[in-house]
Amino acid sequence: MAKYNEILIGRTNRYLQKLFQMKGEAPAPQLSAEISPTLSINQPPVEELYLLGINRNGFNTNVAANAANTSQVRLRNPSAANVIAVVEHVAVFTPAIADNPVIAIFGSIATDLATLIPGSAIINLDNRFSTSSRSALIATQTSAAATTAGSIVLYAGPTGPTQQWIYTQEIPIAPGGAVEIHTAGINIAINVCVLWRERFLEEGERT
Repeated sequence: MAKYNEILIGRTNRYLQKLFQMKGEAPAPQLSAEISPTLSINQPPVEELYLLGINRNGFNTNVAANAANTSQVRLRNPSAANVIAVVEHVAVFTPAIADNPVIAIFGSIATDLATLIPGSAIINLDNRFSTSSRSALIATQTSAAATTAGSIVLYAGPTGPTQQWIYTQEIPIAPGGAVEIHTAGINIAINVCVLWRERFLEEGERT
């Protein structure tokens, strides 16, 4: 029989059980009906994200300069993956020439760029997660004409052979969405580092 104010999302209970090594039934099966002391888990320290089922990943990649084309890197969250991702950190460096590389967000896009960044290049930032399932997201790159239709430019920063820019404002990628980094000019090589976290969507979050 269900309890009053019963909590049906299990990962918060698992977090408490693992964090405090508690045995037996769920330690927090329901919401309190009155004022009570609480432990906030909205912003746990990064080393405890694993206990909440949150996986952190990252990759570095280089896209060579190509005449008449921009250099691009895309991180896409497939609709069928049933995850929510948040980009935490983007670092961009153009080693040969100054440029104003762009971060763009796609709310809905179903295509990838021409070259897959292999799963072996995506690194688990917490090895307590299985390395056989590094990420549900698809990372790709190419040298081609930049695709801007359906995107919003979030940031464009100057960089060049003696400097890079780093963007640390968190960027959520909902199912079906993507984040893309590309050069503003053509025939420019680009080096990109992206760090992100992801977790499975709970039933109430799915559309």
